[in-house]
Amino acid sequence: MSQPPNPDPANYSKRREYALAKKYAEGLRPTVQIVLMDWHLPGGVVATVLAAFDGAASVYMSDGSEFVGGGKSAGSIRDASMQAIEIAGRSLGVFGEVLTTRLPEPGEACFYIRYGADLLRAVATDKELRLGTDPLTDLGDAMQNIYTQYRLHEPQQKQAP
Repeated sequence: MSQPPNPDPANYSKRREYALAKKYAEGLRPTVQIVLMDWHLPGGVVATVLAAFDGAASVYMSDGSEFVGGGKSAGSIRDASMQAIEIAGRSLGVFGEVLTTRLPEPGEACFYIRYGADLLRAVATDKELRLGTDPLTDLGDAMQNIYTQYRLHEPQQKQAP
């Protein structure tokens, strides 16, 4: 797992765009290959969490912070990623054609699924996700669990004096 020592916010858009455009081998069709979830964190930061069919998982934040490589080194992160992919496969009926890959408005979360060659999108409100009334609640919880697992495996930072 790695996080750059000096986060660069300019990298966020590049990483997110790359993740949304990534296509895997033809032999994987039609399966869920990736899931992306974008949502607002306190303080105006947008978090993007990626889960891939092979257990890879990443977290990118609009302030330039990122967590990558955990799916290879931490079983709990890999398991969380695989769980998100499984739930996404059961949630396909909620997704539709991608008309935009814009970031969510405050108060909403955007989900993207790469299903074969297709990129699909769904939007939920934070309120309905918290209340458990949105059909994407389980997927949202699974994606947030990836973020949580990274935070649990993050090396303890020394506190500034």
